[in-house]
Order: sequence, then structure tokens, then C-alpha cells
Amino acid sequence: MKAFTKFLLLAAVLSGTVSFQSVRSGSTVTLETTVPDPQKVLTTAGDLLGTADAAFSAAADAIAEAPTAETARTDGTVYRIRNAAGDAASQIGAYSVFETAVSQCPAGYCVFDVQGTLLYTAGG
Repeated sequence: MKAFTKFLLLAAVLSGTVSFQSVRSGSTVTLETTVPDPQKVLTTAGDLLGTADAAFSAAADAIAEAPTAETARTDGTVYRIRNAAGDAASQIGAYSVFETAVSQCPAGYCVFDVQGTLLYTAGG
């Protein structure tokens, strides 16, 4: 499409109506478009931006309130990997996240909480 034709189409969209006459054929072509009310466009855009802003704020709040690895370490929960609850010498690891303790627990060992309650036994 030639630049002039693009210009005419743009003018039609922006102004609502544009007319031009063909040099070769002498015929007149009129392009008419419906231009939306600018206030309505701005209001709709503002509503969409406000909704997006609220969504981003809610996501940021959820992230800020989510427990992190740091808070998990400071709440006092420890999962120990040992042969027996009272056998401190057999301990090979202590973790603040239960799933991590289970994944690191080799066959023949168990995962205990700080009270010595057996929570998991690794199979062999």
C-alpha cells in the first residue's frame, strides 16, 4: 500500500470522514469511519489499568505475606535425620523443611521432629 493511501486511511480513522478523487478515473471515493468517543476510550482504559493495578497489588501483598526459607528457619521447626530419636551421634542432617528432610533421608534412617516424634522412615 502506498504511503499516500495509508495517510488517507489514517485520516479517515482519526477524523471520521475523508474524501478523495481519483486522477485517472475522475471518480470520487469517500471513506467514512465511526470514531469512538475519546472520553469513553479513556474511561475504559482507566478502568482496565485500575483493574490491572489492583491485581498487581494483590499479588505483591500475597508474595509479601508468603513464608520464606528465612522465616521457616526462624520458627523453631527442625526435622532431624537420625537412626533413633535419642541418638544424637547418628544424626546426619537437620532441616527446617519436612519435604527436604524426607528427600535427604537415606535408607536405614528416620526423620524426627524436635520432640523426638518419628515422622518418616526411609525404606531400603
